[in-house]
Amino acid sequence: MMIGELRPRSSEVWQRDDAEPVVIGCDRRLGVTLYIYNNLFDENGKPLEDENGNILKDARFQPSADTEVPWSFTPGDYLLRPPGTCTREQCGVAKVTVESLSDGAVATAFASVDTVVVDVASLGDAPGTLKIRAELLENGRTLAMKNGQPLADELEVAVSSEECGPDGAGGAGGAGEGGAGTGGSAGSSAGTGGSAGSSAGSGGAGTGGSAGSSSGAGGAPGGAPAEGGEGGV
Repeated sequence: MMIGELRPRSSEVWQRDDAEPVVIGCDRRLGVTLYIYNNLFDENGKPLEDENGNILKDARFQPSADTEVPWSFTPGDYLLRPPGTCTREQCGVAKVTVESLSDGAVATAFASVDTVVVDVASLGDAPGTLKIRAELLENGRTLAMKNGQPLADELEVAVSSEECGPDGAGGAGGAGEGGAGTGGSAGSSAGTGGSAGSSAGSGGAGTGGSAGSSSGAGGAPGGAPAEGGEGGV
């Protein structure tokens, strides 16, 4: 098993031979993808070794491997399952620990899939170096072994942080200003005056409004009452 990829922000993928630093996104979550595999073997079933006698692993990460030597690569048979659900050996969960080498702060996460997402917000956002350790735990408890070797891997990588706005969003431009509001509708027209008042006796009709008495006041159209006509004799 080895740490194969990091997923630091959005859809970005970082592999072990890529440039550093790794830029971690504003959500401060780091995905760590594990490669679980069997070693490389020759046609006689013997593990392939490099010039220093080290057993070769996945040829994608061993460019110095002798391509003239027949080799095979098969995914490992370790099962990733939630704790308490395994019914055989070589079964359990993945554990990833991320440590800041500047102050020793640690963040840890577990998963029953091959990509473990670690919340590294507690490690701060200053540039620095992180030590990432991945382990496979038998049934979620003890460190798994294969052919006498622990199923674990470590990686040290330089990191920096994406520049983020106050709300944690990074990179997007600000929203444009809104347009001017639509004007209000015109006010209603002046009120219609009241009916002309009828006269009392032989008095003339008052203008607009309720009926006036013989000497009463008629209403003006849509406004204050106006004096009605003077009553007759």
